[in-house]
Amino acid sequence: MIPFDMNGQFDREKLSREIDNLKRLVSDLERIRDGIYPDARTLRSSPALNDWRLTFRHTPALSGSVRDHPRLPDADEIITSEVHIIAPALGLARTRSRWYRLEQRAAKRI
Repeated sequence: MIPFDMNGQFDREKLSREIDNLKRLVSDLERIRDGIYPDARTLRSSPALNDWRLTFRHTPALSGSVRDHPRLPDADEIITSEVHIIAPALGLARTRSRWYRLEQRAAKRI
């Protein structure tokens, strides 16, 4: 979300980062549409989610233990940004901001 202040001003750098993130997402979605999946190098450099599960925060998201995230420390629990692609059989998910390697799925809760 890009907030505007009372004078109609906004953070141009933040908006530029948001545009770049969305362009990367569109590019990844187009490659998936065309049958081109992330290669092993891309997935190796992606953060890993362990004990993951699909969750919701107004939009579908993932939660789980994260490892190798470029901006977050390894942690027991995070909630990702909105999920656009989830392919557990392929061990991957694409959120609004990045690819994730899906490791062990969380046990179902009773």
